[in-house]
Amino acid sequence: MNDIDQNLQPAAEPQEITSTERQRESARINGAKSRGPITPEGKAISARNSLRHGMLAKTILLEGESLDHFQRFIQHLEDTFSPVGPMEDSFVETMALSKWRQMRLVGMEKAGIHHQIQAERDARIEHSAPTGISPLDPATTAYLAFTTLARQTRSLELMNRYETRCDRQYERALSRLFEAQARRKALFAGRE
Repeated sequence: MNDIDQNLQPAAEPQEITSTERQRESARINGAKSRGPITPEGKAISARNSLRHGMLAKTILLEGESLDHFQRFIQHLEDTFSPVGPMEDSFVETMALSKWRQMRLVGMEKAGIHHQIQAERDARIEHSAPTGISPLDPATTAYLAFTTLARQTRSLELMNRYETRCDRQYERALSRLFEAQARRKALFAGRE
């Protein structure tokens, strides 16, 4: 039953809310009220996260890339996957690094093609003045730029290979994270 169907049910039929749903709702409400860690232990954990993220950022970020964006990206992954312990943290960090590199490669590919498009336009303008050749439409110019890069350099092929590698690293880390979380949950369930 989807959310719309639930909303169309008569008010006389109360919907049962499970304990887990109540816990999630309570955590969401309490999280919205949070103003950060208060206890010395909580502050120490937060400081370690900041240090860890800062060190990670120094190793991955290139000039012009946003430290704030990178840290928010890692935080989003941590909020989404809720890693517990150093092993799960390392899987989430691997996912962050892989996805960041992949996004960078997409930007590099765009920049390379844009640069070649400009070179194609400049060459066309230089040759068109005396001959009266008309300018090409954007799709044709992009095609020429792409084929020039593909023929004359291996950059597109290499970026594609790196992008595939980053995608595999991300998927492998995600799979290992899920496996580790399942083992941890099974272990705790066995203790109860």
